[in-house]
Amino acid sequence: MAPARDGQWKLYDWERLDLGLSESAEIGIYCRYVESNRLDSYYTLSDHLQQADDLILEGDYLAAAEQVKLAENISVVAELSDFCHVLVGYRWQQLSEFPKARLSFEKVRHPEQMPGAFFGLMNCSEYDDPEFALRNATQYENCVGPGVDLSSRKARMLERLKRPEEAMIEWKKILRLEADHTGALSALLKEFSDENKSDLTQYLTRLDDPVQTAITLVD
Repeated sequence: MAPARDGQWKLYDWERLDLGLSESAEIGIYCRYVESNRLDSYYTLSDHLQQADDLILEGDYLAAAEQVKLAENISVVAELSDFCHVLVGYRWQQLSEFPKARLSFEKVRHPEQMPGAFFGLMNCSEYDDPEFALRNATQYENCVGPGVDLSSRKARMLERLKRPEEAMIEWKKILRLEADHTGALSALLKEFSDENKSDLTQYLTRLDDPVQTAITLVD
């Protein structure tokens, strides 16, 4: 809560979009179970994941995997179940255990409310099954909105699938968000024929240093 300039108070809520659990929702769950011990398992799971994070930083990946495995086998209240599946899946991803990560993400019952499941499934299948990854990338984008990194990855997957027109849509989407993105500009430069490369001017003129960007593209 913070005071506004007009003297009125404004209430703010915070949420990581991929995890779909706002601070107010988390506090609500705490209040619902504060007089019972039903959140104890969640706190235990969180402790195991924190230990896994510390071990990953130390480079002890085997011990970290043991902590994630312990967390994975803990049942929590229904309101936190999807949230915890995504958290566990993210840790398996960090350990490059992609089949285990995918299993965790697939356990999420309401991925539209916990979009990290879509994001995780995209990460797990980006190179092995790009069609599946693209479907999940699109569902993730529908939930949280467009982003430069997401569109870049979608474009490259589409290029690998020999779908250049759809890839170009993603590159152009990037340029609307980040006009000096050299990867997207390079893709446009390759796509344009000699007759219509002047169309690239509309993007270059939006840049702070269009000449330098053009030089970078040529190089």
